[in-house]
Amino acid sequence: MSKGLALVFILILTVSSLIMVNPAFASAQITRPSVPEFTVNLVNNSIVLTIKNQPFTPETLSGETTTLYYNVQSKLHSSQDWTYWFLASDGYPTQDSGSKYTVLSYGWGGGFIFTSSHGIEIPSGSQVDFQVQAMNGYLGREIVNASLGAFGVPWVFKGETSDWSNQTLLIPPQISVLSPQAGNYIVSNVPLNFTADSSVSQIAYSLDGQKNVTIAGNTTLTGLSNGLHNITVYVNDTFGSTGKSETINFTVAVPFPITLIIASIVSVAVIGVGLLVYFKKRRRSQNL
Repeated sequence: MSKGLALVFILILTVSSLIMVNPAFASAQITRPSVPEFTVNLVNNSIVLTIKNQPFTPETLSGETTTLYYNVQSKLHSSQDWTYWFLASDGYPTQDSGSKYTVLSYGWGGGFIFTSSHGIEIPSGSQVDFQVQAMNGYLGREIVNASLGAFGVPWVFKGETSDWSNQTLLIPPQISVLSPQAGNYIVSNVPLNFTADSSVSQIAYSLDGQKNVTIAGNTTLTGLSNGLHNITVYVNDTFGSTGKSETINFTVAVPFPITLIIASIVSVAVIGVGLLVYFKKRRRSQNL
């Protein structure tokens, strides 16, 4: 009987201790951030994410002051595999407290962007899904395997995270105009040659700002007048996005035909001689 009472007493003490721990545990909880609103665009060969800032007040967690971070991941629309843009060891972007928005901009070229952590594949002529997550917490090290030294104590995020928000971006094909190039052409028929780095469904060009002309591929610009010209090539891909080349400025300066000049000079000379002979004969006849 005494053993039974002792077990009951121990159980009561255990439950009491758990009840006493709960308030302390609850007080260590921090606010879960809201799902971030954002837009993503391709601007001047940069992938730009514009995240709407949310109200945030730093809190204390495990003796550390929290910060509002953002994490980003992306994938091809046809894929199931997401790629994180950032790692805890390199740090996450923080909310820009001095603005209404936090802007993340990364140069895009060759089908990749490079963050502080690694390269992210974002191919042209594709449809890419983006997700952003808000994170309220701090970065610290956690012992996983002390025998591995620093490798066994990785950096980790500790705190609360929001759900992911989603956006999709169409990445247009990239076009390179091979001909014409900036410079002078002494012919009125100039080849239009270009390449696109992904499959396209429609091609057109605009000459001197005029209405687009649809073509099947490389062609020739015929009958160009002397003077300054410019051309821009456009392509559409199967996702419906439009790629645009840089505008090429070039000059056509077809020289006046030499044979025509010589013929004109000869004609003038012949006419002049004829007139001279005519007037001489007429003068003689008048003198008689």
